[in-house]
Amino acid sequence: GKLWATGFISWKFTDKFDDEKLTSASKISFEFWKGWPEFAVVWDYDSASGFYKRSEGGATHVDLENKQQLLAKNIVIQFTKQEGPLDEHKHLFYDVISNGKATFFINGKTFDGTWKKASQTGRTIYSNAQGKEVQFAPGQIWVEILPLGNKLDIQ
Repeated sequence: GKLWATGFISWKFTDKFDDEKLTSASKISFEFWKGWPEFAVVWDYDSASGFYKRSEGGATHVDLENKQQLLAKNIVIQFTKQEGPLDEHKHLFYDVISNGKATFFINGKTFDGTWKKASQTGRTIYSNAQGKEVQFAPGQIWVEILPLGNKLDIQ
């Protein structure tokens, strides 16, 4: 009988970006783990559609339901502590109830900031370098959790 959204606080969205001072980012690439190229990710920005298009392991990353390439309007790279492998299946643990650095990609531009999450049921709060909450472009947000120390190649 309770609405799931009781107490829910949405991320912020805007159609207006003051992005003149931001760095362009038409291609983002990174590895999750050295020696595992099948998990290497590339996001290519398509300025005509305003979407980032995802590839993984050198191939187009396709949604199994609709057979379309995975797209996102906003990409968040959230750096966090990784532990593991935890078992024989090489499962890993990422400390996402904490805080740390983040890099954001919105409308073909990039900027650095931070993330903070106080509890398991709390919302992750993303802030820019000036400490203001990030405002995303309306549309999909894809959060990539990367181990601390991993490098991003931004073009």
